[in-house]
Amino acid sequence: MATTSISGLPETTTVNGLTVGPFDYSGGTYKVTVATLGSYILNNGTSVSVTGGITGGSFSASGISLTTGTISASGNITGGNILVSGVTLSTSNISASGTITGGNLQVSGVSISTNTISAAGNITGGNISTTGVLSVTANVNGGNLIAVNAVNAPSISASGNITGNNISVTNILTVNTGNIASAVILNAGGNARGNIGSSSNYFNQVFAQATTALYADLAEVYEADTDHAPGTVVSFGGSKEVTISTQYADPAVAGVISANPSYLMNNGLTADHRAVVALTGRVPTSVTGTVYKGSMMISAGNGRACACATPAMGTVIGKALENFDGENGIIEIVVGRT
Repeated sequence: MATTSISGLPETTTVNGLTVGPFDYSGGTYKVTVATLGSYILNNGTSVSVTGGITGGSFSASGISLTTGTISASGNITGGNILVSGVTLSTSNISASGTITGGNLQVSGVSISTNTISAAGNITGGNISTTGVLSVTANVNGGNLIAVNAVNAPSISASGNITGNNISVTNILTVNTGNIASAVILNAGGNARGNIGSSSNYFNQVFAQATTALYADLAEVYEADTDHAPGTVVSFGGSKEVTISTQYADPAVAGVISANPSYLMNNGLTADHRAVVALTGRVPTSVTGTVYKGSMMISAGNGRACACATPAMGTVIGKALENFDGENGIIEIVVGRT
């Protein structure tokens, strides 16, 4: 076993005002084992303080019942697990002016007025959790960042970045507390990447002053007798709600199948074949014959539209946005413009 030698001491000496008896004496040298020294520190000391680094698999302080429980370092605290658990004191802080790094960084089972994990540098770990406040002036990086069950308000705050696979709160997520004018919720994945909510877990109401959309048409989901390609003109009828339009100047015309609706209504409809029908707005449409910009468009049969100068009431699909001089093709029309 490794030993630490203390030479030139009397038979007893004092450390921090406490009397320490000799553990081994031979050859004029007093010796104490590392295990015994560690036991002495554990039983008689209340803090471990370094100006450099503390490194190891686990650093723990549990069952503490004193006025202040602090793990502090002006350098780095590094380890697989950095724990302060079962604390029942007025203030519990894990603080460092450098970096706290580990597999799991936790403060749990705390029943105190203020519970803070703070660092002027970075906090990095697989799981970073606290029942109170997590506060840093730089970055928080981890697989899971969680603040739950705080007596007053669970708070995660950082003047830098908070980054993780999952960021979870049990109450309210608040942004833009500084009333800044720039964007405060950004999509780092690029345009048209990611969703807010899902088809099975969706939100209730959205309150906003204004919204914008990438695509142009308003559509609604209907049950169809088969699948129809985008741009197909459909009519009400058939064995289900809508079917391909086969009649010239059909008064039962419903609209045009949309590829990318800006706003989709009735999306909860369950059916073997769903038809997303553009009811208003611009949408690519299958056409036939000569078309001029502004031409009124009616059904031509075979799922296409054509221009008509004198359409009957109820037969107009919309107005053309492009000229077309060919047999069959696709142009944009504004659906719902009569």
